[in-house]
Amino acid sequence: MTQGRPEIPAQLRRAVLVEAGHRCAIPTCRAIPVEINHIVPWATVKEHKFDNLIVLCANCHARYTKGAIDRKAMQQYKSNLGLLTNRYNSIELRMLEHFAKALPFFAKEQPEIEFPRFILPGGMGLMCWYLLTDGMVEASPIDGIAEFVEGIPLYEGYKLTPKGKALIERWFAAEKIDST
Repeated sequence: MTQGRPEIPAQLRRAVLVEAGHRCAIPTCRAIPVEINHIVPWATVKEHKFDNLIVLCANCHARYTKGAIDRKAMQQYKSNLGLLTNRYNSIELRMLEHFAKALPFFAKEQPEIEFPRFILPGGMGLMCWYLLTDGMVEASPIDGIAEFVEGIPLYEGYKLTPKGKALIERWFAAEKIDST
């Protein structure tokens, strides 16, 4: 704690950490361990407010401090994070991160192949319910796998839709994400 600067209240710290899933809020990073940082510096605002606090790893904090990430981008990361974590569960967010990491490979190495697929154990469709209902992903049957247990497939495939690709591109580019 800097002299004259009060600690961030525990309830506020918890809310900021939960919003980011206890990981760096920069979508291309998501590293741990993390610290809570002010978007507009403490010296300017002299208060701890949820909308001005973001979770960053030491590397991303240093990049922000040096200007490699600008304040407008940081504010957009915070805004997008709030929208995404209020709508999607941690599995859905991990699916989006998986697709985001796979997209550059597919675009450069195999442009003729459709978007990558995510495979879950059978019956897990409820875990990606909002991605499905929002049209970000769609069911994608897995060729050659036709095993069922009591009518439930052993595995279920999901692929990213063009709408989902656009969401990921905006999120990772620190552009405004519209509510889904």
